[in-house]
Amino acid sequence: VLPAGTCSAKSFATPNQAEPGNSLELSTAGVQAEFSITAKDLYGNLRGIGGDNFKVRLTGVDSSAGIVQDFLNGTYRVTYTTTVSGTYDI
Repeated sequence: VLPAGTCSAKSFATPNQAEPGNSLELSTAGVQAEFSITAKDLYGNLRGIGGDNFKVRLTGVDSSAGIVQDFLNGTYRVTYTTTVSGTYDI
């Protein structure tokens, strides 16, 4: 079965740091943080291929963009660094 197009509602993000205060809930200003995105299609199938155009923005007390690295297998690594301490949405 070939996967359908990527569905953002079915795709998911996971922290790359296992300790409390992981990169999806807490990060330190000035220190690079990262998380992974796993792409799935509308039916919940893993995409298994790369080429998706994920854009990651952090908005809050400041704004910045994450850098997305495509592993060409349906997974993506996102790195970001906040410069101002405060609350952000990813």
